[in-house]
Amino acid sequence: MKDQTKKDSFLFNGGIQAFVSHLNKLQSPLHETIVYANKEKKGISFEVAIQWNEGYRENVYCFTNTLRQ
Repeated sequence: MKDQTKKDSFLFNGGIQAFVSHLNKLQSPLHETIVYANKEKKGISFEVAIQWNEGYRENVYCFTNTLRQ
């Protein structure tokens, strides 16, 4: 019997910091450095990247187990 397990991988080269930079490429950032934190505790990972810009609209992208929420 053939293994029919399907596996997908999602990747943005440079991680979420590069993704935030990509999202803000047409904006005027209020600060050059992207605020970034990465923490793991008791087997649970947390990663966040933030950069404020002069834009009017707020963008929040949440992912759990690589699935967009």
